[in-house]
Amino acid sequence: MRSLIIILVCLGAVVGAPPSTYAQERSHVPRVGYLALGRLATPTVFAQKMREQGYVDGQTAAFEYRFADGRHERLLPLARELSEGGADVIFAFGDEAIAAAQIATKTIPIVMFACDAVTTGFVASLARPGGNTTGVTCITTELSGKRVAVFHEMLPRLKRLAVLYNPENKSKPMDFAQTRDAAISLGIGVDGFEAREPEDVDRIFASLAARKPDGVSVLDEAFTMLNARRIVELARRHGLPSMHSFREPVDAGGLLSYGPSQSEMTAIATTFIAKILKGAKPADLPVQQPTRFELVNLKTAKALGLEIPPSLIAPRRRGDRMMGWMAPLRHRRAKLVFRRITRNREPSMNEITTIGLDLAKHVFQVHGIDAQGRTVLRKRLRRGQVLAFFSRIPRCVVGLEACATAHYWARELGALGHEVRLMPAQYVKAYIKRNKHDAADAEAICEAVQRPTMRFVPVKTAEQQATALLHRGREQLVRQRTMLVNALRAHLAEFGIVAAQGLRNVGELIAIVRDDGDRRLPDVARQVLQVLAAQLEQIEAAIAALEKQLMAWHKANAVSQRLASIPGIGPIIATAIATTVADPGVFRSGREFAAWLGLVPRQNSTGGKTRLGGITKRGNRYLRRLLINGASANLLRSKATKADPWVIGLRRRRPPLVVAVALANKTARIAWAVMLREREYQPRAVAA
Repeated sequence: MRSLIIILVCLGAVVGAPPSTYAQERSHVPRVGYLALGRLATPTVFAQKMREQGYVDGQTAAFEYRFADGRHERLLPLARELSEGGADVIFAFGDEAIAAAQIATKTIPIVMFACDAVTTGFVASLARPGGNTTGVTCITTELSGKRVAVFHEMLPRLKRLAVLYNPENKSKPMDFAQTRDAAISLGIGVDGFEAREPEDVDRIFASLAARKPDGVSVLDEAFTMLNARRIVELARRHGLPSMHSFREPVDAGGLLSYGPSQSEMTAIATTFIAKILKGAKPADLPVQQPTRFELVNLKTAKALGLEIPPSLIAPRRRGDRMMGWMAPLRHRRAKLVFRRITRNREPSMNEITTIGLDLAKHVFQVHGIDAQGRTVLRKRLRRGQVLAFFSRIPRCVVGLEACATAHYWARELGALGHEVRLMPAQYVKAYIKRNKHDAADAEAICEAVQRPTMRFVPVKTAEQQATALLHRGREQLVRQRTMLVNALRAHLAEFGIVAAQGLRNVGELIAIVRDDGDRRLPDVARQVLQVLAAQLEQIEAAIAALEKQLMAWHKANAVSQRLASIPGIGPIIATAIATTVADPGVFRSGREFAAWLGLVPRQNSTGGKTRLGGITKRGNRYLRRLLINGASANLLRSKATKADPWVIGLRRRRPPLVVAVALANKTARIAWAVMLREREYQPRAVAA
């Protein structure tokens, strides 16, 4: 009866409670902020395309427009107003608006319309933007050289070019530098004009009479687009052909553009907004780029008395691939500029966002994809062509297998501005399709580097590799010393001469070999064995010299010093770990570090049944052997270790070698903690 009363009371509380938070979430209307320097045509396109995505202003969504009316100082307060007003996502149009939005919020998703998102630092890379920003970018900086070349082909008499740009925009000074360099390479003189305010535009065109340029190139962004009609009109009055970065100034009467349509790019941006409102994270959405660019206004060309070269205007034929934008209906004389692209064309470098590079000694294989994952590049390179090829490509993600020479190439490609990621070869193997060959390997690398769960290898510096070489050289010399000692013992045993085990007792055998009075050895045998003894002593001296260098490095390295404070780790093991593990933060825990060294049991579990075998022996064999040898010596010589209750209990249950491996596992986990926390090892007090 009492239970029934409690249930009824609970039901009454539920019925009488206000609407749940889930009901409130279902009735929540998404708030989308629109931030721009001025009022362009894009807000109308924005509303139309958002409607196509299922978001109608005032019904299924609330659009909040904020325009700075051409005043840069107003952007940051407007951005903060949107972020503090509860916007679910902010669409930032133009570089100035993006910069203001990123200052105003680090958590609210930002969908950008950028001139050059990577160059200006708005995103880390196109494929992996990171942070709270993604969207579309026009890559105007990388198109600057091509824009000048097209303008020169259109206007062969072009000897002096006036370039109008806004220095307040982050990317435009770099855009101007690229334009100037491209023009100079074509023998064209360049005059740069900075325009920050509308009054500057009138002043610039008034001063052009003295400079007498043959054409004007406008590096378009938010400010110049707000004043596009004025710029085009002034260029027409002065009889100057004008080159633009976007299509819209050409619609207003400009001559030529080599760039995308703002309306089309805004439409693409709305798809990002829709995905984010449905739960996607900006960091997981690759930044998109335009792929169609050219447009000529023949009406303006005729008014300026220009004859368009036949190479730029050709009859459309079936099978030609088109690249461009259709002119609006009001320009009835306007036609589409296109080029015939053969199947063997060089892919546009601006399309590539991710590359898989298969390394080799002489022949390298490249596989590149665009932001949508489509294959746009398959290429074979000779060794001498690799750096020259990557220097021509815009910044992108480059995946490599962490194999021989990988760290060298990672440093070289990173110096060119690319984001280089190294992956263990065994993790890439699963992505190879069908047969194994260079092209398939490069494609598998390109696929693997995009996986969000992929584990990457930190790139080592040249100094770290040099220190690691000390260990590799010492290891090889130790192997050679062991071979010589075994050979010397075996040969002397044939003549009845033996010595006690241990390296320290080999000196007795060498003394016998060099004793000419010892008649147990024939003269011929003595001569051969003396050669082996001399070689053994040379190797001993070389090992001692390398160990001296390692000790000097150990004393100068704080990480190695901290590692040496752990029982079972001496200078050799400490320097080996310090040089091999460049960043302990790549491991989530000490257990993961021990697993990386292969010091954990191999699993063959299924159906809920756990089956454990011997250790996996994966990872760095050299480090694993050193840790096990150090643990064995620690168990043999350390009184504190022998008195440890954990060690005592383990020795009762397991064989000695298993105990040594278990202690090596524990030592590895302690080493990871010491490196991560940057503190020396503090042994735990044993309870009395």
